Amino acid sequence: MDRRNFLKFTATTGASGALASCGDPDHQLIRFLPDEVLTPGVAVWKESVCPLCMAGCGVLARVIEGDVEVTRNGRSGIVAKGLARKLEGNPAHPISGGKLCPRGQAAIQVTYHPDRITQPLKRVGERGAGQFQPVSWDDALAELALKLTALREVGGQNALMFWTRPLRGVRLTLVSRFLKAFGAPPPLVFEVFGDDVLRLANSRSFGYAQLPTLDLARSRYVISFGADFLGTWNSPVAQNAAYGQMRQGRPGVRAKFVQIEPRMSQTGANADEWVPVKPGTEGALALGIAHVILNERLRPADAAGRAGAQIEGWSTGLPAFTPESVQEQTGAPAA
Repeated sequence: MDRRNFLKFTATTGASGALASCGDPDHQLIRFLPDEVLTPGVAVWKESVCPLCMAGCGVLARVIEGDVEVTRNGRSGIVAKGLARKLEGNPAHPISGGKLCPRGQAAIQVTYHPDRITQPLKRVGERGAGQFQPVSWDDALAELALKLTALREVGGQNALMFWTRPLRGVRLTLVSRFLKAFGAPPPLVFEVFGDDVLRLANSRSFGYAQLPTLDLARSRYVISFGADFLGTWNSPVAQNAAYGQMRQGRPGVRAKFVQIEPRMSQTGANADEWVPVKPGTEGALALGIAHVILNERLRPADAAGRAGAQIEGWSTGLPAFTPESVQEQTGAPAA
């Protein structure tokens, strides 16, 4: 390039730079901008659902911006993100109506409790001894892959069983896809407060495998056969609110409540009358009550509505459940 062309090129570049600088100046460094919904020091509330029992109460999570140490591919760094600080009931939820039980309040500890499992652990002692040592993700995945391969070669596809608590969302999808790819059966789900038996009973009794919705708030007399509905049964948050309405929410009306069970539960402690029975005999006592109602004609057959069509069948099977027989079976007094 000669001197003349060099000067032309320099002049053109300078003019271009001057024109570019005439625009509006940048006031923000885009790559350093925080999440728009998170303002430092200002909390936001995000809707979610409590995962700690089958009731699935609605919750609001109080989220504040904070720094979290994150490790990816062996490298650690600080990432600014929203941190959940508190859980409260969601007033817009149709079941819990803004209430949340102590277990739900403590759900935040699933994320932050110091004793939570934060990395893979390998058992080094005897099963049940509780002796584990930390291992890296790479080592854990490699060993797991080797053992799964050997298991499949020796025992076939059905040699693998995945036992878990109830899963939702992405976790359920990941587990289901993995088991399907391996050729294993679906996951075996266990929940301490599960409702599978209740659904099965309702299916056989009423033809619908659904959970009951109790209209406690407008009840005048309640007899509960072993259902700890103020403790852990079904949807305790919603039922506690309805129970309060039943007892104190109607001026001049206070429903009577009788609890029948072998051990005094939280629900039994709140009952007007607690009737202890031998374990597993609550059903016999219920049939004994039905025997007295039908035998003494305390209610007409059509009082049961469409279920009254089954009264004849009930009458055929109830003669054995006399008050004296039920007293012997259950331990509850006949009178």
